[in-house]
Amino acid sequence: EMSIKKGPSISDLVRIASDAETQLSMRPGLVVKESFDSTSNRRILLVRWSFKTLQNKSKVVELWIYEEELEIVSEGGEKHEGITEE
Repeated sequence: EMSIKKGPSISDLVRIASDAETQLSMRPGLVVKESFDSTSNRRILLVRWSFKTLQNKSKVVELWIYEEELEIVSEGGEKHEGITEE
């Protein structure tokens, strides 16, 4: 339980820290879900990116990414500054 507190949380905007090659890594994605990968004993986060295509259609990409591979860009609107819930 404690390890979940230190990384990105639901509603945080995050960036992929490990892969500078992809278009996804250049833009922040929103953490929408969290889970635990028991095979590797690591927390994984579902990150959603929203795009506008050239035809102005909305497109969404969602990827499960290990917590260590993400960096927090800005904390989500549901959390308040200076208040931590332990």
